[in-house]
Parts: sequence; C-alpha cells; structure tokens
Amino acid sequence: MDQKLPTFVAHPSDHEIVISRVFDAPRELVFKAWTDPRHVMAWWGPHGFENTECALDLRVGGSFFLSMTGPDGKDYPCRGTYEEIVAPARIRFSGIAEDGHACGAGLPPYAMVTVDFAEEENGKTRLTINTRMPNPAAKTAAAQGGYVVGWTESLDRLAHFIAPHH
Repeated sequence: MDQKLPTFVAHPSDHEIVISRVFDAPRELVFKAWTDPRHVMAWWGPHGFENTECALDLRVGGSFFLSMTGPDGKDYPCRGTYEEIVAPARIRFSGIAEDGHACGAGLPPYAMVTVDFAEEENGKTRLTINTRMPNPAAKTAAAQGGYVVGWTESLDRLAHFIAPHH
C-alpha cells in the first residue's frame, strides 16, 4: 500500500489555498480520523509537533479546540467553530483570531476551511482542504508562516496513522 502519494497545492484566488491528496483508505476511515479526538491528536500538525489536548463538539455551531506543542516548547492553540458537517463527505469550520500566528496551528485567524472527502476508485479517498482567508494579506502571511508545509507534513502523518487501520 503506497501512502507516499503526492500532495497537490493550488492557489485559485488571491485569498485561497487548496491542498489535496489521495489516501489509500476508504472515505469513512479518513473522515473518522478527522472527527475522533484521539485520532486527531495522533496526526494533526507538522513533524516534531505533539498534541496535548483535543476537544471536538462535532455539530453545526459546535466548537473545537486543539493544543499543539512545537519543538520550541511553545503551545500553539487551534480554535474554531463547525459551520457544516456532512458525514462522511464534508466538514467546514471557521477560525477565530486569538493565536496571533498567521497559520493559526492549521487554522489561520478568521479563515473558513472546507474539508471534502471524495471517494475514488479502488477504495481510495481524495481529501481536499480549501482555506479561504479574509484577505490577500492574510493568505500571504499564512503561506510565509508555513501553512502549506505544515499541512503537507500533517497529511504525511495522517497517511502514516491510517495505514495500520486499513
């Protein structure tokens, strides 16, 4: 099973970043990895980061919180609100601005993130993360702050996490 499938990045507008990757796993499994706090804690964040806390209130209007600790020992909180949940096809959430970091621990301040889980042939799943920033300056700041690299590494960790469960 080849889990080193490439990650694709697109910039469809001056305030949007789209990151996409195909996983060699069924859609329900990939969706569960995004919706079970124990699973999220196992893979969320770039290499060298550890998650110390995760709370997911998986309903429209529900909030989520994830706390990552970086290699520098600093905590990076990720807070947001679920705007749409269509199991196992889509999760949309918005971020709040409390962190001050342009990447927002995976959710830039005031960004709207739509995660689509599409079934592919042979039991694979195409995961697409569309992040809409409030303005072009926020997109530039997130990109310069490591947003694409961070998500690419997170998706590597997700693929590694999913492999033994498939």
